[in-house]
Amino acid sequence: PGHGPRAMTMWDDSGSDEDEMDPEEHSRMEALCRAFEDLCHELRFHQKEWCLRNPSYKYKGPAPLHMADRLEALARDVRSFAEEDSDLALQMAAEVRADHLAAQVEAARLQEVEARVEETERRRRAEVEARREVERRKEREEQARLAEDARRAAGIRGSLDASRGPSVQFLAKRERARLQAEKLPTLFDLDALPDEVAGAVLRQMGAYELAATACCNKRFRDLARTDDALWRRLQLTCGRHPRWRVDGSWRESFFQGAEKIDANWRRGKFRRLEHRLHSEYTACVAMRGDLGCSGSADHDLAIFGLPPRARGTPLQGVGLLWERQIGRCVGHGEPVTCCKLAGGDGDDAFSPPTLALSGTAKGEMRVWSLSQMPTCPWRAEEDETWGDMATPGAHDTATPQRVPCVETRLLTTPETGQPHAQFFDVTAGCSLGGDGGDGGSFGLVAAAGAEHGAGVHVYDTARWGAACVRVPGFDAGVYGVAWGRGPFDNNVVHAACSDGIVRRWDVRAPGTGARLDAASVGESTGRNRRVARCVDADGGLFAFGSAFGSVHVHDARVPNAPLASPKRAHSDCVNAVAIDAKLGRVVSGGDDCGIAVQRLPLTLEDAQVTFAQTPQGVLSVAFDHSRLVIGCEDTTVRVFDAELGEGFVDGEALRQAMRELNRRTQGAGSIL
Repeated sequence: PGHGPRAMTMWDDSGSDEDEMDPEEHSRMEALCRAFEDLCHELRFHQKEWCLRNPSYKYKGPAPLHMADRLEALARDVRSFAEEDSDLALQMAAEVRADHLAAQVEAARLQEVEARVEETERRRRAEVEARREVERRKEREEQARLAEDARRAAGIRGSLDASRGPSVQFLAKRERARLQAEKLPTLFDLDALPDEVAGAVLRQMGAYELAATACCNKRFRDLARTDDALWRRLQLTCGRHPRWRVDGSWRESFFQGAEKIDANWRRGKFRRLEHRLHSEYTACVAMRGDLGCSGSADHDLAIFGLPPRARGTPLQGVGLLWERQIGRCVGHGEPVTCCKLAGGDGDDAFSPPTLALSGTAKGEMRVWSLSQMPTCPWRAEEDETWGDMATPGAHDTATPQRVPCVETRLLTTPETGQPHAQFFDVTAGCSLGGDGGDGGSFGLVAAAGAEHGAGVHVYDTARWGAACVRVPGFDAGVYGVAWGRGPFDNNVVHAACSDGIVRRWDVRAPGTGARLDAASVGESTGRNRRVARCVDADGGLFAFGSAFGSVHVHDARVPNAPLASPKRAHSDCVNAVAIDAKLGRVVSGGDDCGIAVQRLPLTLEDAQVTFAQTPQGVLSVAFDHSRLVIGCEDTTVRVFDAELGEGFVDGEALRQAMRELNRRTQGAGSIL
């Protein structure tokens, strides 16, 4: 209302009138005054300007009609005492009704505007859906045409040439995937977002999600093609190769790794190198940066160079001699069963290592310093004396250097004296109570042995001595130990046991650690088929292999259930497994003399296992984006390089072609 409430004037005539008024009428007049004041106070909450000037009053909208009725009734009661106050009450009631009518008109106008906006949005969505339906119809017609061509060609030749289009089986799988995708719930319409917002969403996707999104329509494909920062993020954060630009474009760099290197992994095509480094079988291998190491039953640890990948500049001089044995660690009195490379920048897998660790089945663990030997081929090339045998004190590339041992520990259980350095793993982060990151140290060591009851023990390398966490012994031997390297299991130790169970502990709990949910092999066919032979973890996932030949991949958040039904990738026992969540790859080796490569995620129906043959049974594996190191049951360490280069000749393919040619020309005489 426009008028502010004020007190009634029926008391303002004179004091004598109050004395002469009847007590009953006086009480009635006081009640009317109080009712008028209460009504005016309620009206204050419906006056927007008053509420803006007085923050203690919260605006409640236009006054309701029942307040006008109350004002009119009060005006009738007051008229016998003061006509001026009665007229004021009637005026306030009229203003309340006028404000209420204006509020109704405004609400109707807003409702009409919202209806028009909703109708416009509905029409826009209908137009977008119509355009999508046209695109889907064209795509279905194109698929039907390709399928018809495939059927026509299949009836003539029995198979479809790859240059004419996809096969009928591929089209059927794609149609099933499309129907399943239509059933998924939609959180928001990505196609309705502007290009700036849609591009920001694409930059947060991984390689697999980006590829699937770019296949949806032409708009997303064009956005991905023109955003070079998107491909730079994928290249650097996903651990892909190469880590430098190719022809000034990160997109070209990404597809050089995706189309060439990933295709070679998928097809099992590698440049194979062999290093005869030992006199007995190779039990373990490890790699970091451009350096690899191998431990053998001949009691030695060999340090050798891998095909260089850390930089984009080519090697010119003595760096070409890098792919050979560089150093040798001598000092163990028993066969080396496990080895690791550590030190350097823990967050960068391409940084050169500074330490090597090795362990034996008798509990002896040694730490070797690599500071006095070349660990990077480019640094070795910059060293003018490396490879110059005529210079006194120079490095002789023909003879491996003797690597010094800086630490020796005998790891045994105090109660039983059982050794537990046969299998171990190290963390790249800082140790308990240590600063870490100094480039010459590592964090925690989790060690275990194959003897029953030895348990798992965690040592803090910042203060070597008694184990900081001792897991009580259990009735099973341990065949593999791995630290979790993801956001959910960074402090979790995984142990592959002889009873087919992968046990897990959180080492942040003092004393014996906190036991977590475990995973099991689950197979029961044949004798000793339930044994979990190896385990590895990365990116919140952990993989382990069984004696039955199957490879299991589990999520650390749901460790009891596998990501997909385990596949029997090998026909015999799996001895080694390695996983890289960023690369989306799982590599395993077994007694069937082969290497199996699987892609993540493992839930795809058409996921195939790539198998590469080796001369002997595989005992250990290690890999990165383009290189694979294998230790076998012979004296040779094999390096598989997926970056083949321009002048690469596939000898295996040539031999297979010659065998096919000889088969076809049998009995043809001297036709050639």
